[in-house]
Amino acid sequence: MKSIFPMHLKQTGSMLVISIFIIIVMTVLGLAMTSMLSTSADSVVTEVYGVRAQQAARTGLEQHLLKVFPANDDANLTACETVQNHIFAATPGLQNCEYTSRCTPVAYTLSTGNVTSFNFTSEGKCESGTMTVSRTIKVDALDRP
Repeated sequence: MKSIFPMHLKQTGSMLVISIFIIIVMTVLGLAMTSMLSTSADSVVTEVYGVRAQQAARTGLEQHLLKVFPANDDANLTACETVQNHIFAATPGLQNCEYTSRCTPVAYTLSTGNVTSFNFTSEGKCESGTMTVSRTIKVDALDRP
């Protein structure tokens, strides 16, 4: 029996090769997309915990500033020399976060009188499983007589 389509006999098996090629290309694209989504999810988690660590550091800095510069009073030099630590155990949004705040006083003698500069450094850390994210904030304050 003679085929009506002579070209059909010459193309036998070509669809199998094309199908395997498409399957391989789609698999590579799927693996690439999975890798990109995983990296994107890790970036979001790091960014969220980075913001939390920054807020913990900011809280530590503000608490230390309030102890060194109490309202309606002179600067408290002894409060500057102590290191402030706090672990947020029950604070919503800051669980597994902590801060460490340090202050260094520096005295200057100017022609107008003595001036004390306070260098504050506050580091906030947040942990999530095996990942630890930290942010540091530095502020300089000046006490004038």
